[in-house]
Amino acid sequence: QGNDELVLLDFGSIFFFNDTSTYQLYTLTLHDVRPNSLEYMEGLSVTDSRVAGLSLQRRNAMAMGMLELFFYELYDWGCLQTDPNFGNYLLGLDDRRRSQGNDELVLLDFGSILDCSDSFLYHLRCTIDAGLREDIEAVGEGLIGLGCLPPGATPEARQLFSEFCLQLLEPLRPPERLPTEYLNADGEYCWAKSRLMHRAGKRGAVSATSRHFTPPNREFALIARKLTGVFTFIAVLEAEFNAHEMVASHIARWRARETNGKG
Repeated sequence: QGNDELVLLDFGSIFFFNDTSTYQLYTLTLHDVRPNSLEYMEGLSVTDSRVAGLSLQRRNAMAMGMLELFFYELYDWGCLQTDPNFGNYLLGLDDRRRSQGNDELVLLDFGSILDCSDSFLYHLRCTIDAGLREDIEAVGEGLIGLGCLPPGATPEARQLFSEFCLQLLEPLRPPERLPTEYLNADGEYCWAKSRLMHRAGKRGAVSATSRHFTPPNREFALIARKLTGVFTFIAVLEAEFNAHEMVASHIARWRARETNGKG
């Protein structure tokens, strides 16, 4: 109203060039607080059979880009898209006959953005870092810092939630720590074959019957939903790759910024 400006941040698109991803962000400043503008975006759902027919190399590239988008949100941009359902994404495909292609991930609706506090970001980053190192004690401390567990949580409750987090973060472990039964002949994690979400769901159901179980708070549910959405997207692509090097590089850059007081 008046001379006020409405600033909208649109995460734009991710373009996949073989095994690398380029992230483009657009900022649009509007002087009319009642914008009514739509753009038609063409693409396929991740569940479309034509996507399943792409080469593994192209499916891996799209899956890796989706995962790295999450790490950019968490470790660089400081805000999380909180509704990672399939309806919010399209895949714009290059010539499907090619083994490599300049495919595009189209982000349709990034209106549901959580602008995270510095404290929330710090503890979530630390929790994921601890999960990669399979440090149950540090995971528990991170969950308390996030408010997912009360400071007075029993050791049993901390153990329950920490072990669930460790399992959910399974695909991000160093290659030598990945379960061998879910690896291909080249030692790469098979996201669909692992049935991770099914296994994590069964663990959660069993944990819920424990007398030490504490109902998860909003923050824990949001994090679990985010990771579940991203990992399920990758599993539907039937991708096969190891993610530790990717996330480790984001964590290393964040740690360097923390050391320099710019975290």
